[in-house]
Amino acid sequence: MNRKKTILIFFIIIIIIPLIIGWSLKDMNKHVSMAPLQSTIQGDVTAISCKFNNYSLKTISYGETFTLERLINGEWKNINDSGRNINFHLTATKLRPFSTVNLSYPVSLYSSFLEDGAYRIAITILYDQDKSLKVYCPFTVLNQ
Repeated sequence: MNRKKTILIFFIIIIIIPLIIGWSLKDMNKHVSMAPLQSTIQGDVTAISCKFNNYSLKTISYGETFTLERLINGEWKNINDSGRNINFHLTATKLRPFSTVNLSYPVSLYSSFLEDGAYRIAITILYDQDKSLKVYCPFTVLNQ
């Protein structure tokens, strides 16, 4: 019986654990995501709330800075029409592995946000001290 237990432990340590770690480290795009709490927005909305998921084995960092993009003729375009001097706090928040957090973004700063269409909030995350990745929270605006 001890031999079977030893073989099982060896199998777990040598095969399964490296596979799990390799799965998590291979492609951060598959393990870090954002999703809107409400995918279709109607009426007067001042902020969009997104659920931010980190299903990787890495701690990631993110800040308050975001951009708003709109799908125009099949291409995502940055919306930069607020006409305001927008300042973000330059702080980094950490999200631990296998954690989620709800974040809110003040999209009413942008005047084009009143138009119907497909939009997304874009943020940049940092991991492994020197690697970055864009993460998106897509949603639709229907005012009519």
